[in-house]
Amino acid sequence: MALTASAAVPLDAGPVVTFTRFAALFTLIPATGLLCWALGGTLLARFLQRPRTRAWFDRSMGGLLIASALLLLV
Repeated sequence: MALTASAAVPLDAGPVVTFTRFAALFTLIPATGLLCWALGGTLLARFLQRPRTRAWFDRSMGGLLIASALLLLV
């Protein structure tokens, strides 16, 4: 991943500029993704506290799991 990203950096950029760009990209992109997953998990946990909603969600996820297993077999 680092080699692919380094190919996009202009050759006239100095090593400090290159390192700073890489450090910013390799910090901000994963941090943003992790924050989105944490927020989604928090919202889903609140949503699933109701038993009826939890049962609906469990059945839906079970159906999707069966469907994906069938797709693997086909």
